[in-house]
Amino acid sequence: MKKVSFMGMLLCVFLLTSNSYAQTMSLEEMLKDSIILEVADDKIPASEFLYMFDKNNSTPNNPKYETERYLELFINFRLKVHDALQKKIDTTSNFQREYNNYRHQAVAKYLRDDEAIEKLCREAYDRLKLDRKVAQIAIECKDTTDVAKRDSALAKIQRIRQRVTTGVMPEGKKRRSAMKPENFFQVAVEASTDNSARDSGRIGWVVPFRFVYEFENAAYNTPVGQVSEIFHTNYGYHIIYVEEEVPHKEVHSAHIMKRIIDGDTARAKAQIDSIYNLLKNGNDFTTLATNLSDDAGSAAKGGDLGWSSVGRMVAPFEKAIFSTPAGQLSKPFASQYGWHIAKVIDVKEVEPFEAMHRQLEAAVLRDSRVLVANRSFIEKTRKEYNLPDTMSVKGVYDYADEHIADKYPDLKPLLKEYYDGILLFEVSMKEVWSRSTDDVEGITAFFNSHRKQFNWDAPRYKGFALQCKDERVAIIAKSIINNASANDSIENILRKRLTIDGVEYVKFEKGIWKQGENALVDVYGFNSKKATFTPSPDYPYVTVVGKLQPVGPDDYTDRRADVTTAYQNQLDRDWIVNMLGKYKVTVHKPVVDAIKAVRDK
Repeated sequence: MKKVSFMGMLLCVFLLTSNSYAQTMSLEEMLKDSIILEVADDKIPASEFLYMFDKNNSTPNNPKYETERYLELFINFRLKVHDALQKKIDTTSNFQREYNNYRHQAVAKYLRDDEAIEKLCREAYDRLKLDRKVAQIAIECKDTTDVAKRDSALAKIQRIRQRVTTGVMPEGKKRRSAMKPENFFQVAVEASTDNSARDSGRIGWVVPFRFVYEFENAAYNTPVGQVSEIFHTNYGYHIIYVEEEVPHKEVHSAHIMKRIIDGDTARAKAQIDSIYNLLKNGNDFTTLATNLSDDAGSAAKGGDLGWSSVGRMVAPFEKAIFSTPAGQLSKPFASQYGWHIAKVIDVKEVEPFEAMHRQLEAAVLRDSRVLVANRSFIEKTRKEYNLPDTMSVKGVYDYADEHIADKYPDLKPLLKEYYDGILLFEVSMKEVWSRSTDDVEGITAFFNSHRKQFNWDAPRYKGFALQCKDERVAIIAKSIINNASANDSIENILRKRLTIDGVEYVKFEKGIWKQGENALVDVYGFNSKKATFTPSPDYPYVTVVGKLQPVGPDDYTDRRADVTTAYQNQLDRDWIVNMLGKYKVTVHKPVVDAIKAVRDK
């Protein structure tokens, strides 16, 4: 009895679709260990073919391939990759740089702790709902490696914190039953070493991502009305006092302003009151802002100031717009800039978490808080792979990177696609694309042997269309064009010779036109009686220099793009034929038939 091959039985399984085993197993599972193609000594698994086949067939606007047709393309692809490997393109610095760059982008999202990043996003989102107003006292200590300076700075901030929380007994005084903490703002002026001391330590409003993470943590983890624990930043040691907390909102506002000139507050106040009355009587805010506001920047936009949140405007303006309902006017109020009327156009609160998730994640990954997620990734990776605590952070990342494709199987075909794709690009550049642009002799020979293929569908006029200041200029321009050598840049010579003191005495176009594409060429090149061209008064003398080509181009440069494409296709075909003679190709037909039975339904 004749033996039935394994691959033959496999095909039978696929054809018998009523069989429950075939129905429950995927094509990928059944062909898991099957080889579909051999190119020389390279054995290409069916899984690789299916990955590429399905990916190309799922791309929008791309033609859908039958298995046999795609197999032809796949064989050519694998031949080129094999040829690139034989030429050792994978060992070149250019290839390795490109591949490592693509690989880094692909694996980056796997070399992180998404759970920790999500937690940081949620933390930032919860904080975005609240704005906190804080003041600080800081003692500079940027170099913590200097133990004496570090200890001295730490001792100072510890004593200061004691002063503003529980109070410090003055020297020589007996302890009383109770001591009062000192005023935080006064101590800030006296003791803080940073610029905020000038404003009694007041920093203003804190929102996520506006300050360093350590500062933000202190601001949001300290109860309102209390002083934080001591914390360290790149500047030094800090404590902060949380003055106030308000729900976050953003206000879209506009204003009309009358500036106080020479200290004449009463005049500005009278002017703004007059405008306020006009608004109350129904006059249009935008029109009045445009015509009467002294703030030129916003007046040009009808008074519009855009969106703002707390801490972005001066205090009087902020107080006015945040206490005015949407669609309403504020009463006139003064700031250091003058007298104002504000209009609140709209108010919005924080968007839902889902709507902000991508923005939050990007902000987290740019911010120093990502170090929290990085540390979490390191700890989890050490535990997952049982790595020693003595292994460096870089060592842990390198180990995880080395095993990333084993942990995430879906990553393997993607990385191979990058690898093979870059090989294909590099070898195609060498064998086809560079040759089609650098090999002038080759492309000229190709054009000459296929000249009829590139004949015009209609006559063309090849040359220059000139518009000149006068006839003398036209004569000079014609002479330059007719006497230039093949190596001269005629365009540059025309510009240089016929531009004097910045004035262009000739305007010109160089090209190859068919009738109907250029009115000047139609009249003076094709001598068309139907076409008309009216010269410009500044360039009244018009003419053409060139020749009518009724059949086809003089050389390949007249149809460079078309000839180059055709030459590239010829080079590609020749390359494939050469490789088919050099590398043995074996197609495993039973595997192909099994794929056809499922994918070509």
